Amino acid sequence: MKMSALLGLLLKRFWIVIISLAVFVGPILYYSSSKPAEYTADASVYILRQTTSTSTNLYQELLAAISLIKDYKVLLPSDAVTYPVQEQLAAQYKWAQTLTPQDIAKKVEITNKNDSHIVTVSVKDQDPQKAAIIANQIIAVFKEFSKKITVDDSVIDIKAATPPTKATSFQKLYLAAAGLVGLLVGLVVALFPAFTSSNNDSRRRKKSF
Repeated sequence: MKMSALLGLLLKRFWIVIISLAVFVGPILYYSSSKPAEYTADASVYILRQTTSTSTNLYQELLAAISLIKDYKVLLPSDAVTYPVQEQLAAQYKWAQTLTPQDIAKKVEITNKNDSHIVTVSVKDQDPQKAAIIANQIIAVFKEFSKKITVDDSVIDIKAATPPTKATSFQKLYLAAAGLVGLLVGLVVALFPAFTSSNNDSRRRKKSF
């Protein structure tokens, strides 16, 4: 089938593409609009395995820190940290008394971009103030906890969390992926008659030979 004929068929059946986009994108838009707004507060630390040994150079300390980071990313949202965090917050704030260590762990995300020595603790909450308070408390507790592992100060503050002013937007990647899938499915369904027609024509030609 010629390109002009394909375009004509697509225009006639373009409503199928629109319906397909609505089917795939609609639920995601509904979910993002009905979900309560959440705020993300970030606190960042630098991980460095310090030592008092004169034979240990900075390069060796950096290599040692890399292995520490892998362990710290597991330990930060663990019960060993979230339990004392919950206890300390509950002693200061009434709203924290209803929180459990498991609730805190669900709010936390640990990232280490590009395998750097910077670890970011991100906390999501519907209240921006609470998100920042929890993130900073996690860092404070973990700084003390880490000394049980390395004895020295391996966790160095870079940036304390501050209450975010804007809510965390729904990830655009999901919306774009749903739109792309909906578009492809719609195009395939809309142009399906052209594909079947081409296959039938090719079969007739083979039979004629």
